[in-house]
Amino acid sequence: MSSQGLHCPSTRREPTPLPEAAHRPKPRLAVLDANPWAGSRLLAGAAIGARWGLAAIAVLALGACAKLQRVDPAFRPSIPNPRYSQDGGPLVWIDQGHNNVVSSAEGSRYAPFVSSLRADGYRVRPLVAPFTKDVLAPVRVLVIGNALHSRNVKEWSLPTPSAFTAEEIRAVHSWVIEGGSLLLLADHMPFSGAAADLGAAFGLEFVNGLVEDPENWDAAVFDRLTGTLVDHPITRGWESGEGVRAVATFDGAAFMSLRAEALLVLGDQYVSYQTTVAWKIDAHTPQLPVAGWLQGAVAEPGRGRLAVFADATMFSAQVAPDGSRIGMNTPEGAENLQLLRNVLRWLTERSR
Repeated sequence: MSSQGLHCPSTRREPTPLPEAAHRPKPRLAVLDANPWAGSRLLAGAAIGARWGLAAIAVLALGACAKLQRVDPAFRPSIPNPRYSQDGGPLVWIDQGHNNVVSSAEGSRYAPFVSSLRADGYRVRPLVAPFTKDVLAPVRVLVIGNALHSRNVKEWSLPTPSAFTAEEIRAVHSWVIEGGSLLLLADHMPFSGAAADLGAAFGLEFVNGLVEDPENWDAAVFDRLTGTLVDHPITRGWESGEGVRAVATFDGAAFMSLRAEALLVLGDQYVSYQTTVAWKIDAHTPQLPVAGWLQGAVAEPGRGRLAVFADATMFSAQVAPDGSRIGMNTPEGAENLQLLRNVLRWLTERSR
């Protein structure tokens, strides 16, 4: 993942199959933020061990290519049967008032996210004002993606303060409870830390780290066979051809919730590197096991709906300097677009 939450997949090897027990939930752990040694105080050590040379090379390569990643110019969302006619669908507002990486701004690396919504008939507008009751009153669907506190715009290190004021969090929470639909995307540190307070208002517990399989640093694949892609109307679809069999994420963070329904469950092999500086990982970096934690979930607080993903790259399409692809334009992420379409349908098509 790059400085905008992305991968440089040329460092990767073929994915390792997930174990059959990958979907079993594990005990909840504390949110780790300003103090990476908090909670269980796990130490990095033997798990990196002899393999650290390969991992270090991967991290360095990812960091070196991060700033050179760009939108895949060849990506066109393939939607033969759009949900709505052009500009005939619901209005989706995308937050651009909190130093967001995911935005509708021209040139954004998440332009494929926006083009996918528009190809399905949704209308898209930016929301640049601070969140208040009056600002949110006309909003039906809101996307908040990779927001940051001003402290972390150029400094991706601890601490990672909330991207939102307490007043804004109360406003968003009340808006959802009263019937609003929120799609929250919060990637690896510092984005997960910046979203932690907002998530907590909905019973979410974020780990402010970087989730990886230390054996190979591959994209994480969630599928029905292993139970890591959980059966739900969103993954099942409502009509023929809408079902999702497997999706992929590209690093990201992890979260847990006792109030949400899981969609994407991390397997036994995953850990969260609790870095003090983004991508600064070595043999001494603490590792937090996150088997059973989530990278995707939904909830219905009050009269509203909430969808949360701890990886934003899965809904983009990008190219690394060597030409390799990241996101919806990869073989493992080929069904991510359908997942996104189903998430938007679930958020918008209901009695209000």
